Amino acid sequence: MGDKKEHVNPPLKRIAFDAMRVKDVISLLKANQVRKFERSPMLRFKVPDKGATSFEADTLDGEVLEVQEIVGIIVDSDRSRAYFPNGYRNNSRAKPDCISRDMETGTKYGTCASCKFSAWTETAQPLCRQRVVIYVMSEVSELPITIQVPPGSFASLSAFGQSLALKRLKRIDEVVARIFVDGGKIRFSVADDYEAPSEGDVRTIRETIALIRPNAQEA
Repeated sequence: MGDKKEHVNPPLKRIAFDAMRVKDVISLLKANQVRKFERSPMLRFKVPDKGATSFEADTLDGEVLEVQEIVGIIVDSDRSRAYFPNGYRNNSRAKPDCISRDMETGTKYGTCASCKFSAWTETAQPLCRQRVVIYVMSEVSELPITIQVPPGSFASLSAFGQSLALKRLKRIDEVVARIFVDGGKIRFSVADDYEAPSEGDVRTIRETIALIRPNAQEA
């Protein structure tokens, strides 16, 4: 009988994050602008339409970057409301008329709970949309990126977080996530072929995001 070959698992991959290089890039970006960032240098990904199978982001030089999957560490999120008087359209560059960063008080119309634009009706959703943006350190860019989660994917993100807590006893920032689009909805799973991020990496990534976080008009 021949000797049995021992099965060796391939080494785990790692989300590359060079903290010193990222800080140098941010310093150069700031030095090359007269004022504080008029637009965050973070790539902001979204699902372009209901039947989409990929993410899209506008680059700083005006091109559209399209990716089918994003592998990275979800380190933070923003939950907000935004009211667009003429309705929200994915491909529109219109600015919202009112924004609430805490989903409690708007910049123009006051308390969200009593605002007529946040109310559901028998025939339509609220005119003021709830928005969730997640911040991800990924292989797509050496800077962190954002992904706008559409309302139809809120449940998927919530279920992913619950599954991590119940089945793995993990926070969402303690794993590397595989994020992809299926039929216009965002799906999440754990990228088990990647090494789990360290607490130090997550802390440094959060500090980086704080320096270049999109402002209320951008997110």
